[in-house]
Amino acid sequence: MAQIAEELQAIRKGGGIAATSGGRTNEGPVDDGLIVYYFHGNTRCPTCRSIESQSHEAVESDFAAQLDRGELSWKVVNYEGPAADDLAKNFEIQMPVVVLVKMENGQIGDWKGLDEVWALVGDKPAFRQFIHAEIQAMLEATPSAAPSAWQRMF
Repeated sequence: MAQIAEELQAIRKGGGIAATSGGRTNEGPVDDGLIVYYFHGNTRCPTCRSIESQSHEAVESDFAAQLDRGELSWKVVNYEGPAADDLAKNFEIQMPVVVLVKMENGQIGDWKGLDEVWALVGDKPAFRQFIHAEIQAMLEATPSAAPSAWQRMF
């Protein structure tokens, strides 16, 4: 887990994780809180851009207080970039997707890929409701003593 945290730091310092322009972001390291990642590839189709913009809008609008307090961060990552190789492998990224990552004491406590965004992208109210519900559930989840499925893999 410490190696993953170090890799995340190196990717951030190398510019591999960039926040979208405008709006609230938290570009520094997150020791405790939730990171909402949008992973995209080198080719960015209109649907991919819509998933990113709708997700970002939901985060900005529905979780402004958490963003301001640093409890939540929005990050955009090109998973096909060399700086993000390990991150993409660790979160099983194979296509553009939103991933929620719960950080606890500088370590990844849990994570969840939101593949459902592809099915909901054409229905903005349902998309926003889904993103909101998933982020809220992850924010409210209490840290557990049991390792996450991701942690058990290593």
